[in-house]
Amino acid sequence: GVGTRLVTGKPDAALDGVYKLASYNHTPRLKLSENPEKLTLPGKKNVRRYFNGDKKAYADVITLENEKPEVMIHPGQPEIRNTKIKHMQVEEKLIKVVENGQRLQASKAIAEIQQFALESLAQLPDEHKRFDNPHVYKVGISPELFKLRSELVDKYS
Repeated sequence: GVGTRLVTGKPDAALDGVYKLASYNHTPRLKLSENPEKLTLPGKKNVRRYFNGDKKAYADVITLENEKPEVMIHPGQPEIRNTKIKHMQVEEKLIKVVENGQRLQASKAIAEIQQFALESLAQLPDEHKRFDNPHVYKVGISPELFKLRSELVDKYS
C-alpha cells in the first residue's frame, strides 16, 4: 500500500475514513492490525440508534445486518458492556439508496435535507453539543459482531 505521508502533504491531516472491504462473495472479511483500533468490523452491518425515555439519542450500536442486540460492547474495551439499551426505543439508521447501480429513492430538496439535519441534531442531548467539556456520545458494537470479529482475528492471526 501507499503510505499516508506520501499521499497527504503536511500539515494537512490524513483522511480519517477509508474504505475497507468488509465482505466478499457473502463471506465476512477483516483487515488485521496490531493496533486494535484499526481492526475493521467484518460482514454486512446495520447501525441502530437507541433512544432514552425523553426521546433523546442515547447510543448508536453497529450490528450485523439482522441482529437486534440487547447489549452493546465498547469496541476497544470489550470488558465494558452496556445493557441499558435492552428496553429502549430503537431506530435503524442505514437506508439503502442504491442497488445494482440504480437509485432507490428520489433526490431530496435542500430544504428537506436541512430539516432532517435539524431534527437529527435536536435528538442529541445538550451535553454532547456543548463546546466546553462535551460528553462523548456512546457508540458500541453488538455481541454477534464482536464474536465474528474475534473469531476472524483468531483464525487469521
